[in-house]
Amino acid sequence: MSTYAHLGDHTAKLVNEAFEVKTRAMRTLPFIPYAEGVALLRWLSFLRRVDAGCDRPRSIHLLGAPGAGKSRLLSHYAGLNPPEERNPAGTRPIPVAFVECPSDTNPKSLRSGIIEQCLPGFGDLSANEAVDLLESYGVRQLLIDEGGNLLNGGASCQQECLFVVSEENHECRNHGGDCDHQSVGERTGEG
Repeated sequence: MSTYAHLGDHTAKLVNEAFEVKTRAMRTLPFIPYAEGVALLRWLSFLRRVDAGCDRPRSIHLLGAPGAGKSRLLSHYAGLNPPEERNPAGTRPIPVAFVECPSDTNPKSLRSGIIEQCLPGFGDLSANEAVDLLESYGVRQLLIDEGGNLLNGGASCQQECLFVVSEENHECRNHGGDCDHQSVGERTGEG
């Protein structure tokens, strides 16, 4: 009798594989629900449906050890909220935009990542143009993965990157609240 009789054939074969092989295989698996993860998914959904558009929308920061599943959870949530059907204006509303904070902590790179979610390959835009783009694409929530990268830059870089996100919220309110989104950041809880 095998020591891994409780595992499926495919999983039992992976047990003795190298760490990289196991990790690659795990990344192909669907999200496996667990109590804390499901609670966070519900909270994110609530914020998207109810809290977006408020004068001061709430932000969530996920803290956890590397490999704990923070990025996987955000990615799964973004997948549950895909772009909608193309509207008469020719755009595909994107209820949830998922971007990765660049390791160089350059505000321009963060803005480019946000733009890439709405218009892949479109190029660089100013902060105001990026806000207008988010508004026209109906982005209600902005998920920022690897938020800990903000800690790699100096204080001025951190402030500039945070300004990109807060300016979008501020500009959206000044445009009549049509562009209502929140930001959700994640970073590792090391040290």
